[in-house]
Amino acid sequence: MKKIFVLIIGLLICALTSCSSDSVNNNVEGPSDLILTPSSGYRYIYRTDCTSGLLHKKDGAFLWYYDYAGDVDIPLCSNPSCSHDSKSCYSFFPGWTFTCNNKIFLISVEDNWSETDGFKCYTTVTVADLYEQTRCDVLRIDYEATHSYAYGNKLFLVCKEGYYNDGESLWESPAMGRIYLIEISLDTTEITYRSECLADGYFADAELWGVFDNELYFKTYWSDNFDNDKNTDFLYQPSINKYFKYVLSNHEIIDKGDYENFMFIISNDCMITYDKGTTSFVTPEKTCKLTSEIQTDTTPIYPLFETNNAVYFTVYGNAFSIFKYDLVAEKLYEAEYAELQNNTLAAVRENGYVFVTEDEEAYTLKKEDMLFSEIDNNRYNEVCEKWKSAAENDNSVI
Repeated sequence: MKKIFVLIIGLLICALTSCSSDSVNNNVEGPSDLILTPSSGYRYIYRTDCTSGLLHKKDGAFLWYYDYAGDVDIPLCSNPSCSHDSKSCYSFFPGWTFTCNNKIFLISVEDNWSETDGFKCYTTVTVADLYEQTRCDVLRIDYEATHSYAYGNKLFLVCKEGYYNDGESLWESPAMGRIYLIEISLDTTEITYRSECLADGYFADAELWGVFDNELYFKTYWSDNFDNDKNTDFLYQPSINKYFKYVLSNHEIIDKGDYENFMFIISNDCMITYDKGTTSFVTPEKTCKLTSEIQTDTTPIYPLFETNNAVYFTVYGNAFSIFKYDLVAEKLYEAEYAELQNNTLAAVRENGYVFVTEDEEAYTLKKEDMLFSEIDNNRYNEVCEKWKSAAENDNSVI
């Protein structure tokens, strides 16, 4: 553990201002096999299990690393006088941040304005090498990145090309846009694929749902018309939705039509769908069903992650319970934890459960302190009834 601790505070330093290398303490030693790569697909670094530890963000911008073996949580910054709460901190990585091959990738969007073109956005991909202690811009895309997702060594961006119709004011951001899907290799930081235009209209955009069975699922949406006197950007509701999947192996985009047939994609091996009281856990090998007598428009479960053929999730209204669905045995388990209401389960390790508090403090709870017991359908119905009752008092849930 001592070597890992020294490595993190001594070597995992990201110089945030240039591509040049800062001075390094050559006497600092640490294991060369420490891998800060997610154990499964993920959208961005929020609470990311990296096998040996958990990468997470404090205040939405500062990267910290919780080492499982030593039970220590420290920022990726070696300055002992740093308060880790300003832009000068080495751990400052705001916005979309990904990790692959022990490098940190930061996606940032900026815009320029001119009298002739109005607002034009561009996206910059910046890479920080954790061992060489460098940080530099490696790619610029002349579109606005509106959504992102990473899987393995691939980064996917939804990019928007905004444009103005004749007569529209150049003093406002363009309401019209064209949407593209772009794939970037995190190994070479080169664009390996750019789609044809997938959507074109008012406030066009797309959402990346995730990778399941080596296919990226996503949705596009836009409107054919827009009344500027009656609508505003933040209240806008799209009139057209289209669903697609992108095959990673051959760059083929398959149109799934206008029907949404999935709810969550939590790993490359598990997709969750819902229909009339039945939540289905879809895997490449089979589909498992969890049925409740309570029928609502959406599934009551909120999945946290999938690991070791088990899906861990919570259910709103059941403040102190964590649930586990075993995909092999097709059985449901429940555990109670008094502090769950203010803490979130982030990872499952051999020696315990990794939790993160509201203030992003990470810690490990021993497995004997939170035991899972199998529950039957009657108990699951009770859980769903509590969810429906709580949801009826909170319109944002249903």
